[in-house]
Amino acid sequence: AKARPDLLFPDLPDGYIPDDATRTAMDQSVRAYYEYRRDQFEHRLNVFKWQYDSSRTIFVVVVLIVVVGLYFSWMQFHDALKRGKDLPATEFDASAKSFKVSSPILGVIILLLSLVFFYLYLVHVYPITEVGG
Repeated sequence: AKARPDLLFPDLPDGYIPDDATRTAMDQSVRAYYEYRRDQFEHRLNVFKWQYDSSRTIFVVVVLIVVVGLYFSWMQFHDALKRGKDLPATEFDASAKSFKVSSPILGVIILLLSLVFFYLYLVHVYPITEVGG
């Protein structure tokens, strides 16, 4: 059964009956449109797959950075306990309306930076939102 051109292409004039060449061109146009839509879908799917893989990689890197920071912090605490009480104060100063930490144990600063980094990652990078839901 042949499809009625007025249903597929409502912009055609009333009563217009396309010839075979026009019908072939219409078929090619419809096929091209749906091939384009398929390619769009495949592209979006590939983008989501890439984002999934990259977000997993970024998560692993962030966790490694935090674990290394915690390890360095532990090393500094351990070293400070060995050396005793006469430790010079280490000061860290960040800006944007100031943020200052001063401690005789460098491990406190490293621990704080590691936890702040992880917090910022969780709040600003990691949140997951549903697309099209």
